This record gives sequence, structure tokens and C-alpha cells, in this order.
Amino acid sequence: MMRFNEAPDPPPPGMVPPGAERKIMHSAFTIGDSTVMATDGECSGKTDFQGISLTLQVGDAAEAGWVFKELADGGQVRMALDKTFWSPCFGMLVDRFGVSWMINVVVSRCRARLLSPTNFNRRKTLAHYVDGFVVPVPKKSVDAYRRMSRKFGKVWIEYGALEYREYLADDVKPGKSTSFPQAVKLKPDEVVVFSYIVCKSRTQRDSINAKVMADPRLKSMMDPNAMPFDARRMFWGGFKGLVEL
Repeated sequence: MMRFNEAPDPPPPGMVPPGAERKIMHSAFTIGDSTVMATDGECSGKTDFQGISLTLQVGDAAEAGWVFKELADGGQVRMALDKTFWSPCFGMLVDRFGVSWMINVVVSRCRARLLSPTNFNRRKTLAHYVDGFVVPVPKKSVDAYRRMSRKFGKVWIEYGALEYREYLADDVKPGKSTSFPQAVKLKPDEVVVFSYIVCKSRTQRDSINAKVMADPRLKSMMDPNAMPFDARRMFWGGFKGLVEL
């Protein structure tokens, strides 16, 4: 949660009515698998339902531009898309039906944590701890691996991990001496998956991993014979921060 007077950058002139400095600029809470965002930003004047805005989270500026243009057609732009301290691209509008929208390009949990008011002035001095994994996954089992990864990832985040990522190999070629494919003894019908989990520190990482390994929700998936890949050929390791920009 963040109040208007806690923002690293001051709001645009006229956006915050006098006396509203301590009202809520941004808050978020989770209901099931959904994140609900709320703000007091439209709280001036007579109380009615016009103070409600829908927030649409998108992946990049290009998508934000397309969505913003379509929704604003026949409506009114309240704040043009622009860079803010919490997002590389954010804007507000009212569509042709009178519904208020906020379009926001999301950043990773790790980056969002660095941009929080607590860490804003010292973010360049922070160093995190990362667990990295390289896994050979049968191409026919990629969907099953994705489902398993989503379950694991939600538990890791629940216990405090800042970020959980899984990436499918796209430009990964065998080398003369070693490479990702050679390191996992990749078979013709397999693809390499690279994964990483970001934590605040080695101490936090050890604590989180212990909780994850003991979580009963994941017990059935810990059996190597039940995994959608050959766990004997995966490799992993923990890394402390060296450079963070």
C-alpha cells in the first residue's frame, strides 16, 4: 500500500485535492489467483460509482499503446501513457461508456520491490540471491511441465521469493566443448528449460527452500518418477549478486 504523500515522484498538479495527501494512491490484495488493485485517486466530490476504475495489466509498452488507443476511441484521455516510478508505461482514460480505466505495464516482482518507497533511495546497493536451474524437458511434456511449474512457483512466491521464472530454449546451440544441450545430455525430442528464483539473501533462500520442500501440496510432485522430465540430468546452483542494474 502507498499513500499519495509517500510517492517518490510528486503527483501531477491538480491530481490530488487539498487534504487528500494521506489517502491511498495504490493498494493491492489477492483473492484466490486474482489480484485486486484499489485507490482513493477518484475520491473527490459527491460519492457515487464514478470513483471506480478498472486496471488492466499488460506486458509491454506496445500492447499498452494498442489497448489504450482502442479503449480511448470515443472516450476521454485522463492521463496519456507515460513512464512513472512504478511502471515503464502507465495511463488513465474513460471509455465511450463512461468506464474509467488505468492501463499499466507490469514489472517483475523483483523490480517492483526495488522501486518501493522503502527501497527507492537504496535500490542500487541491494544484492539478491538467485537459484538457477537447467532442465531437459521432452517436447511432448512441455504443457505438463508448465502446469507443474505454475504450482511450484505460486508456493515459492507465497513463502517469500521475489521472482520465479521459467524460460524455454529458443536460440541455444551445441558448442564445441560444452553448452546447455550438452550439459543436460539433451535428446532429439527434448528442449532445454532455464529457470531462476530470486530471493533477498542466501539465508532467506535456504529458509524458503526448506518450507517448499516440506509443503504437503507439492509432495506428490516431488517423486522423480512423477516429474515430466528426467531429473537425473537437470543441474542447478545458488548464486549471489555481482551486478544489478
